[in-house]
Amino acid sequence: MGIIDSGLVATIVMALILLSLITLVITTCVARRRIDTLLSRCTVVADHKATFGGLGFIEDVIRVGTVCTILLIPKAYARKNFIDEEQVQEFPSGLRFLIVSAWSLIFIAALALVAFRFYMYLYDIHPSGK
Repeated sequence: MGIIDSGLVATIVMALILLSLITLVITTCVARRRIDTLLSRCTVVADHKATFGGLGFIEDVIRVGTVCTILLIPKAYARKNFIDEEQVQEFPSGLRFLIVSAWSLIFIAALALVAFRFYMYLYDIHPSGK
């Protein structure tokens, strides 16, 4: 079994990272205004907006990430009375898919980085080429 060229693997991982960042920017631009209206009774969204209000676009990215977590595990937030379960259940499925898939792609890119580092360690490949 031959060793795969580390430059090719690094290029694929970097392309995945670039794709995930572009997806995140597009998702944030599409979803940030709609999230405020769709989850108006959820205290988590309002608290994040108040806490990170001066950060601009980064604040919107953080808020969309928080909403992704709310959509993935709503029961945990509902037990603490941070969200309105009715609003989360009525959240549009297309927007839900867009938000969750964008953040899942980022998670996959992070796992690919860890796997690439393990691959380089396993085959004793040094970044300097020595």
